[in-house]
Amino acid sequence: MRNFFYANKQKNINKLLINYHIYTLMQINLSAVVIYNNCEGYRQCIRDFFQMDTEKIKQTGKLEGLEGIDLDEQLYDENAIAYGIDYIYSTTVSDTAFAELYRLAAAVMLSENLEIGCSVLFSYDYFATFSKCLVEKLATPPPPPGQKKNEWYMILYNKLSK
Repeated sequence: MRNFFYANKQKNINKLLINYHIYTLMQINLSAVVIYNNCEGYRQCIRDFFQMDTEKIKQTGKLEGLEGIDLDEQLYDENAIAYGIDYIYSTTVSDTAFAELYRLAAAVMLSENLEIGCSVLFSYDYFATFSKCLVEKLATPPPPPGQKKNEWYMILYNKLSK
């Protein structure tokens, strides 16, 4: 019986280590230019931000016969975005400002779940502004204590508060 518990504990530790390794290898392109004015542009910005390998997706063979907008909609790496959003959420949720954004965004979907709120912020209406908040949080040194929220945070906060 003791070996059973040890084996299960070791499996869980291995699973955690694998997930940690995936997160540390996570490629989020904080320097991606996130400007779009249509659905195709939005999808390309998502691909660039999460560094989706579209050639790898095309090689799966699932896209044969698709062209134009149908092809564009299918050039999407579910794993890249799932791991990316999980990584972003786990590194930002402890920041009270981000938690507040997640709470407000979750309310858009009639929810209180902060993870849902984080996902909502990657939608068409919010991604351009939210990406700028992420760059401010993840790619720049923290502001001195007592400094006001950055401009992009306030824009997004006000948009969500309507």
